[in-house]
Amino acid sequence: MPRTGGVYSPPAGTKGVSNTTIQSVPYNAFVDDLEADANAARPVTAGGTGSTTASGARTNLGLAIGTNVQAFDAGLQSISGLTTSADKMIYTTASDVYATTALTPFARTILDDATAGDALTTLGVSAFVKTVLDDADAATARATLGLTIGTNVQAFDTDLTAIAALVSAANKLPYATGSGTWALSDFTAFGRTLVDDADASTALTTLGVSTYVKTLLDDIDAAAARATLGLGSWRQPTRSTMRTGQALPCRSPMVALDRRQRRRRELLLERIAPRI
Repeated sequence: MPRTGGVYSPPAGTKGVSNTTIQSVPYNAFVDDLEADANAARPVTAGGTGSTTASGARTNLGLAIGTNVQAFDAGLQSISGLTTSADKMIYTTASDVYATTALTPFARTILDDATAGDALTTLGVSAFVKTVLDDADAATARATLGLTIGTNVQAFDTDLTAIAALVSAANKLPYATGSGTWALSDFTAFGRTLVDDADASTALTTLGVSTYVKTLLDDIDAAAARATLGLGSWRQPTRSTMRTGQALPCRSPMVALDRRQRRRRELLLERIAPRI
């Protein structure tokens, strides 16, 4: 007969009575009932599992794998063997092999950040520096930093390096002494008034050359210079012309001079003639 609350009770009328004959029908019914009970699944309340299968037994006992208990795993087995303490975290050292390492309170403030930007803020990175950190290459980083070569900063140059090494002072001018080498020369206030002149004529004026002398400086030969000086086709006086007092030809008409005046003019011309 079925158990009541997991407790077995024999069928009615099957118990034997002293000094009476055992009747086969009740006796056999009792034996069949014991047989059926013995072959049925023992209920949990009677110390059994209530099931004839392992899966059913685990379910009845509240040990369903994946529901009530964790299935065996080598990694979990390794973790279970660790000795934990405050501010520690686990990490793998090999497949299914775990160890512990420190996890400080500060580190945990990073781990709870939702984005990389939040993590950088936690690390004290400014909004500006974040714009540098995502640059793909050096050129982009230089642009972000305002250091684009040729736009914001000067590209390296050996001449500029040499000039930078010079010790400057008042009234000095740098000049090249070779490829990539420089030195300083004096550059006076007067020199500066000369180098700012727009043309040769202005430079001659700065040098104190008169307008008249400028007309002489561009003469191509002595004859042209004599013409500019108003000496016409003047030629070197000879002893003969000096003895006779012959007048020297001149491009400009000349008044008659007395002998003494002519002599002084001739001596003057003798002095300046080699220079013309």
